[in-house]
Amino acid sequence: MITRIRTFFAPPIFEDDEEKTRIARLLNIILITVMALVMVFSVPALWMTPEFGRVLIELVLAGWAFVMLILLRRGYVRLAGFLFSLTLWAVVSYGTYEAGGFRGSTMSAYFGIILIAELLLGAWSGAIIGILSIIVTGWMLIASGRGWFPPAAEYATLTTFWVEFSTVVVGVVALTSLVINSLKKALARARHNEKELAKKVKEVEILANKAIEANEFKTQLIARVSHELRTPLGAIMGMSEMLQQEIYGPMPPAQKEVTERIVNNSQALEYVFAELLDQSQIDSGQLVLKKDFYSIRQIIETVHNNNLMKAQNKGLSIKVEIDPNLPTIMVGDARRIEQIVSNLAINAIKFTKSGHILISSCYVDNEHWALRVVDTGIGIPEDMKPHIFEPFRQADESIKREYGGVGLGLSIVKQLVTAMNGSMKIESTVGKGSSFTVVFPLQTAVSEIEGQ
Repeated sequence: MITRIRTFFAPPIFEDDEEKTRIARLLNIILITVMALVMVFSVPALWMTPEFGRVLIELVLAGWAFVMLILLRRGYVRLAGFLFSLTLWAVVSYGTYEAGGFRGSTMSAYFGIILIAELLLGAWSGAIIGILSIIVTGWMLIASGRGWFPPAAEYATLTTFWVEFSTVVVGVVALTSLVINSLKKALARARHNEKELAKKVKEVEILANKAIEANEFKTQLIARVSHELRTPLGAIMGMSEMLQQEIYGPMPPAQKEVTERIVNNSQALEYVFAELLDQSQIDSGQLVLKKDFYSIRQIIETVHNNNLMKAQNKGLSIKVEIDPNLPTIMVGDARRIEQIVSNLAINAIKFTKSGHILISSCYVDNEHWALRVVDTGIGIPEDMKPHIFEPFRQADESIKREYGGVGLGLSIVKQLVTAMNGSMKIESTVGKGSSFTVVFPLQTAVSEIEGQ
């Protein structure tokens, strides 16, 4: 029971809002203090004054403070603060009226209420209570001159006024000390948090610099290793192809099969090294796009012919569709355009077990043309679509183990498309296939010559 009471009267904490927690802690103390003071003074008041109405008001105030505590714990901190300030103002105004207006000492409590409202809720709340106080006291000034006040109560002696005034002064001083102490603690916490934040920022900067250095080192290492490995790989591929062509004499079937495997795996390795070099070039900002005259029909047919055998070995067919409305000759980096088409086609073949691959191009409008590669493969899960263009990323590790690759093909495509001021769209259904659509700015030979 005691634990529940202690928990109820403990100030609420709002971890996501430090200012709200500060106001709640301060208001919690004020409400509990008001409840305690009211209960302490209401009992003697029954003996000191014959007026039960005044005691009833004090008890109602204590009950209302309890309601404010409940609102406080439900998160309505500013509402509880405003309602409590307004209630205090109403009680003091009524008490001042009953005590004889300007002859009553309770008028001094207005300063305390304004102080509570402003420190809890800000200047706007203090201004509202202050304006209301000016209006009410102005009315009391008029009422006093016209005799509208009730006669002063018998207990309203100078001694009573002095006690009430002293109580208000002590309460205001105590409240001010409480608020100042709360502000000092808040300032100390803010300074501590500022130091901690500065420390964390410095640590983050150090880590960021280390990450940049590590990334640069990785890029340089990949470029260096890929370059060094391609030289002996070229020799292996050249000699293997010579053996395959039986330049050094005929070979038995078993040796031909082994030689073919060497050539195929060397070509796959060469493709991986090319991807690593392209990625390192992009990461280091050394990617330079050229302007060539090219035929998109010729590029697509070249990609088709280069990958036809690979697709047929898997039982797949590759279809090609060229929009006749496209210009015959366009302007751009022909090698990079071919790389984009090739990467998308290789990716489609890799992840398709049965069906077909469609490579198509079409005219969009006077300023754009589109390239599209459609497959009937495994598809891409919806939650993985935002990640498939990240370097060294595939849908999951099981795909990497089953299909191989380092996860750079689509990443390079995306970065090349972005560098060419193009855009990319994916449509995919798991188990049915994927469609990659790339839209490029349309630059023709005629527009290039006119631009010059």
